[in-house]
Amino acid sequence: MNIDKVKNQINDLKNNKLKIKVNIGRNKYEYYEGNIKDIYPNLFTIETNKGLKSFTYSDVITKIIILNKFDWFLLHTIIICIIIKLAMLRRYLWKLHQ
Repeated sequence: MNIDKVKNQINDLKNNKLKIKVNIGRNKYEYYEGNIKDIYPNLFTIETNKGLKSFTYSDVITKIIILNKFDWFLLHTIIICIIIKLAMLRRYLWKLHQ
């Protein structure tokens, strides 16, 4: 993977909500959610839930930062499953109460 390819991939992700995993060393990671705010020749910035962060394209190549699109479909599926389980629990508790 080269810098130009990474720049194109970053540019393609610009208008998407992202999940960001940052390797901070010694098997420790920080996790963020956010959007790519600006793209510059040597770095790009991401507006996260914890403030503005900047990264270089080599951070992506060396996997110091991993960017993933936020999966709305998966979140929607999980929420539906939780609602169904709560309804089943409510029915079960109602039967116990009677």
